[in-house]
Amino acid sequence: MASALDDDEIDNDDYYSLLNVRREATQEELKAAYRRLCMLYHPDKHRDPELKRQAEQLFNLVHQAYEVLSDPQARAIYDIYGKRGLDVEGWEVVERKRTPAEIREEYERLQKEREERRLQQRTNPKGTISVGIDATDLFDRYEEDYEDMVGGGIPHVEINKMHISQSIELEFGAGDTHGPLFGMKIFRNLTPRCFVTAQCGLQFSSRGVRPGVTTVLARHLDKNTMGYLQWRWGIQSSMNTSIVRDTKSSHFTFAMQLGIPHSFLMLSYQYKFQDEDQTKIKGSVKSGFFGTVVEYGAERKISRHSVLGATVSVGVPQGVSLKIK
Repeated sequence: MASALDDDEIDNDDYYSLLNVRREATQEELKAAYRRLCMLYHPDKHRDPELKRQAEQLFNLVHQAYEVLSDPQARAIYDIYGKRGLDVEGWEVVERKRTPAEIREEYERLQKEREERRLQQRTNPKGTISVGIDATDLFDRYEEDYEDMVGGGIPHVEINKMHISQSIELEFGAGDTHGPLFGMKIFRNLTPRCFVTAQCGLQFSSRGVRPGVTTVLARHLDKNTMGYLQWRWGIQSSMNTSIVRDTKSSHFTFAMQLGIPHSFLMLSYQYKFQDEDQTKIKGSVKSGFFGTVVEYGAERKISRHSVLGATVSVGVPQGVSLKIK
């Protein structure tokens, strides 16, 4: 019995050999072989500890082989690609009635998606296009003296800001009023609940090159809540502390900043709808030396890699603007 259960003689990847059946075996033949081997290798039938351990190993392998070969789709995948084909993520959502050619095509698609996910995890690419629209004139028309103003009959709406950015591992932004930005970021875990990031960058503008350094110390306060302390030097120097709570259905942020040129208090809340489009509505209040700004808006996923959002901003003395992102 010991030699029959020798680990070196077990081919874990050949399910047909494990069940001792031919590759063309019917479901009845598979079931009969499975029952016979289960009775033979059942751990409770062996008292010797070593034989019991080996029998349990073979019993589990036989069960795994039967689970695959008794499932028509899993068996078709196994016959074409072997055990490695079953390890590809995504088969669980594939239509079960597929021909070998369709299975091969689906396997190549899933492999390509897995490689894309690996590349995305390595480089973390992200792109953003943001457009700011000044709509203050739409609200000024309700003032009593608006009709007396020159051109007061037609509201004046204009695009006052546009920002395009693309980042992989080095951040790059173009089209902003401050100019392009190149930077590097370093991340390190201090404890299981605490980490620190440091980022240095170069801001290119009409005034020349401006260096900047940002350091963030973060700590998990509970399962869904994070606390942050941020120090920024060079480009808009400041010290910021914030608390962020993120759950499946909502996102809450409270932040306080002391810095140049702005110091402020900020409170924001976002509600997440549990739908396929990942729709979110949000609102925030921000008050500081620059005045007070109230924002509200929504965003929705429009494709696999794209999100469309719009935000209305009402501020004193900034006015009203619409941001499309």
